[in-house]
Amino acid sequence: MDDYYSPEVNSNLIPLPGITTAGTNFNCGSVPASGTPTLGGDYWTTDFTYIQCYDQLKANAVVNWILGKTHLGDKKAPVPVIFGMNFQA
Repeated sequence: MDDYYSPEVNSNLIPLPGITTAGTNFNCGSVPASGTPTLGGDYWTTDFTYIQCYDQLKANAVVNWILGKTHLGDKKAPVPVIFGMNFQA
């Protein structure tokens, strides 16, 4: 395994500048950080819009792997022979 990527689904919320959800075009940079008052709570799973941001991070990683890059897209890497990922939304 060269580029393991598995963010925790119930990790604390953080703004994700530069990430926009496919389809709904939600700006994930506007996600409130954990600890700030939110309607849904402090985790990705507490709001459907937030979980779409979480899924978008994972979808971006898969696209980067297909393009022969690391999950962040910042370095060249071999294209995986097998892809594995799950999505929540």
